[in-house]
Amino acid sequence: MLALKDIQQQIAAGENEKVEFKQGFNNEVIETVVAFANTSGGSLFIGVSDAGKITGTSTAKETLQNWTKEIKNKTSPAQVVDIAEYEIDGKVIYQIRVNEFPVKPVSFKGRYFKRVKNSNHQLSVHEISEIHLQSLQLSWDSYPYPNATMDDLDFDKVRLFIAKVNNSGRFILPEKVEDALNKLLSLIHISEPTRPY
Repeated sequence: MLALKDIQQQIAAGENEKVEFKQGFNNEVIETVVAFANTSGGSLFIGVSDAGKITGTSTAKETLQNWTKEIKNKTSPAQVVDIAEYEIDGKVIYQIRVNEFPVKPVSFKGRYFKRVKNSNHQLSVHEISEIHLQSLQLSWDSYPYPNATMDDLDFDKVRLFIAKVNNSGRFILPEKVEDALNKLLSLIHISEPTRPY
């Protein structure tokens, strides 16, 4: 739980890539949870207007439990958040803290979002696949090129490239073509050229 002055400073700074204000709990809150989880984490403040004015909110004893459960049930993979209560100027607000999720993307009702500046951006199909590959530390380029073999490569051009790299002095590549391609960003995978070929 953060100190009250830290919370007040976050609110005073306004909405941004890591901070969102909502006057009440609704589906937009869960959408923002997903956006934060797919980006670099963040905090939602419930009981604060878009302009950063503390409006406060009232909740029943079970409300926070219900919020946690609703977020968990409506996100996939299920997100578990931290909720803290603060009182500012006699008004109660809640901070929902969201951590960046390691394996992306996270969805809300089958839709995927990421945080861009102070708003949520719905991901396209291409962005969904890119963010997933990035979270696994893979890229489209690292997948084998369909039906390609080492015989499809122009070995003279590869040798010329190896010579240019070695002459530059930045680093030295092995003379053997297959070893050089293995060293360079996995340009071959199990003796098959990958997509950059």
